[in-house]
Amino acid sequence: VYIEFIFNNGDIIKENEEVVIIESVKAATYIKAPFDCVLLQNNIDHEDDLINVNSDPENIDTSWIIEIDKIT
Repeated sequence: VYIEFIFNNGDIIKENEEVVIIESVKAATYIKAPFDCVLLQNNIDHEDDLINVNSDPENIDTSWIIEIDKIT
């Protein structure tokens, strides 16, 4: 499994833009922005190992993927 962060911290993202790509041998999926926002942080720990997301997906300390702030 592979994760690719498309935007960098501080980038402005429009609603429905693809923010993250997650690929496996069988499929690829995307995380899209739910609204216009600013990317605050990518969880780059997942670039090397997605084990935290798979083993404990509800752990807010380790399993988050991106942090965004809505533009109003």
